[in-house]
Amino acid sequence: MSQLTRLSQIATILAKHGFASQFESKNNRKPAAERFCELLEDLGSTFIKIGQLLSARSDLLPPDFIQALSKLQSRAPVFDFHSAQIDSKLFREIDPKPLASASVAQVHRAILHTGEPVVIKILRPGIREQVREDTALMLMIMQVLEWLVQEASDFQARDLAAEFSRSLAEELDFKNEAKNLQAFAELNKDRPLVKVPKLYPELCTSEILVMEHIDGRSIADFKHDSKQGTKLLENILELEFLQVFSDGLFHADPHPGNILVTPDSQIAFIDFGAMGRLARDHQDRLLAILMALSLRDPDTLARQLIYLGNPPQRVNMQRFKEAIRRLLDQYAGLSISNIEAGSILSDMLQAAFEFQIRLPKEFALLTKMTVTLEGIVRLLHPGLNVSSRLAEHAKQLFFDRIDPRNFKGTGLKAALQLAMLSQDLPAQVNQTLSDLERGEVQIRVASEDLVRIERALRVLALSLITGFSSMAMVLGGFYVFEKYPRFSFVLWAFTVCISLSAAGWIFAGGKLPKISLRFLGKKKRA
Repeated sequence: MSQLTRLSQIATILAKHGFASQFESKNNRKPAAERFCELLEDLGSTFIKIGQLLSARSDLLPPDFIQALSKLQSRAPVFDFHSAQIDSKLFREIDPKPLASASVAQVHRAILHTGEPVVIKILRPGIREQVREDTALMLMIMQVLEWLVQEASDFQARDLAAEFSRSLAEELDFKNEAKNLQAFAELNKDRPLVKVPKLYPELCTSEILVMEHIDGRSIADFKHDSKQGTKLLENILELEFLQVFSDGLFHADPHPGNILVTPDSQIAFIDFGAMGRLARDHQDRLLAILMALSLRDPDTLARQLIYLGNPPQRVNMQRFKEAIRRLLDQYAGLSISNIEAGSILSDMLQAAFEFQIRLPKEFALLTKMTVTLEGIVRLLHPGLNVSSRLAEHAKQLFFDRIDPRNFKGTGLKAALQLAMLSQDLPAQVNQTLSDLERGEVQIRVASEDLVRIERALRVLALSLITGFSSMAMVLGGFYVFEKYPRFSFVLWAFTVCISLSAAGWIFAGGKLPKISLRFLGKKKRA
């Protein structure tokens, strides 16, 4: 299928779901979030997966969209597992009826020749080519939107599309999921409460994943067993906290379908496609953020978010602190036990994004994990509060990490670097002063006035070049008109287009003018 044909299909589906103003549709009566989910389902597997990825990005979409996308189901048709070129000889038996069928993969029960029960996750045939074509088209569309729409440029739409494209490519390679499973199993091998399915790497490929079949009950089955349900919930919260702040590798989608309870009361995590990774320095920053939240400290909160986000340009610290202070004021009068952790983390993501502070995707995954855990809490133990538990764990871990008696590994390394810095600092200051005396220090002065003058000079040069080119074409046109009258209109039209384009460029100050969706919205309402 050509990109032009696919683009035409997308436009038709957009109109069908009421996202094109020139078309009327009965779907316009539905909420926008619901129509958006239906739109993604009609667009196919690639956009369904993008919707599922977007459900973790509360920094990009409002809460009603996040809620709708979190329930997005592929409702994909079942395919014959033989079409995936699976070697059936490796298995004694394969159940042709799938346990589950999703947009990119299908899961089947099977039995090895050794008698061990396993599950096989099979990539949907042709999905890679479809995703590659759709993501290439999406990147092209986002680039055009960045040129034309101010908000798309501010939000770096093409970079976001590229990020989703990379995430999809990783998810479509089951070798990545196999590595996640092996790493998760290694980190949890000494935790008797955790059960991790055994991987059979010799049977796995980039399109097939084979792992142990775990016999267990869904955690949702303990809804009416308050005693055991509460105990399981506390264990899950403890394990997720350890995964984030000790292991640096956490299960980012712990919904009831991905958590089983074995007959031995072990907690079994399954489906390792959505995993978050946090380096030690990011763990420390996140810990400081949790502490700042519990203390309602906007200054520390703003600085830590800027450090994590590493914005491409200077952020107005005073304005950002004020925005964080307003955010915290929304929760004024509430104790930490009455605040939903997922809600305040989502608000922080949106506040940072408004200042073009792009936090790592792991932070968004952590927010999704927290929201999912709070959903399990409401199911099993509505009286338990995730925020208060996070604050307790964070406080204890924070004091443990700053206690000199616990300096090991990276903590000792940080102390060593601090000691070396205190010794080297006087020598570095002396060296800088010596360089200043010898005139070996170069100082760059940035001035907005100089930048405007430089831009004006460039526009002037471009105007002169374009003017001379247009004049040459006009003069050439008279010659062509005299010798070849039939081609004179084509040359005249071309010259007019060039001249009008040059004039538009000049009046725009050397930049292509962009449409603002906010302006259009206000104009429409007026």
